[in-house]
Amino acid sequence: MDTVFEECMGEAPVPPAGQHVVTCVNVRDFIGVQRPAFEGGTETLDVTRLLFSYQDQAGVWYVQTKEMRIPKSADSRSNLMQFVKGWLGTEVPSGFDTFDLKGKQALVTIEHRTANSGREYASIAGIMGVPAQLQPAVAPV
Repeated sequence: MDTVFEECMGEAPVPPAGQHVVTCVNVRDFIGVQRPAFEGGTETLDVTRLLFSYQDQAGVWYVQTKEMRIPKSADSRSNLMQFVKGWLGTEVPSGFDTFDLKGKQALVTIEHRTANSGREYASIAGIMGVPAQLQPAVAPV
């Protein structure tokens, strides 16, 4: 794992469930990642990991990552392209680079899930652009 992500995730508490205005503070691609395959065995794939951060009213900083497979082509049906489309509110333009998301704000829905091991964790369940009525109250990170 990238040390920037490790450091941020290790220090920050799990974000509370609900909707939060966040800033994408880092984007990293990982090529040739080996991990367990759904059907058993292992698989090798390329993934993009986005790191989001926000500070609550009490001054506590939270971070959350979203990792998705990089599609072999810019297929608009891929999870990554659907995620970006939801964020931008429009079709993803041709030649779009996920690194351009760094520094952009979004409204995310965080939900808590339970892993097979019984450990509870936070996950980004949805994303959209920050609504206009929230824009004046949101300061960039």
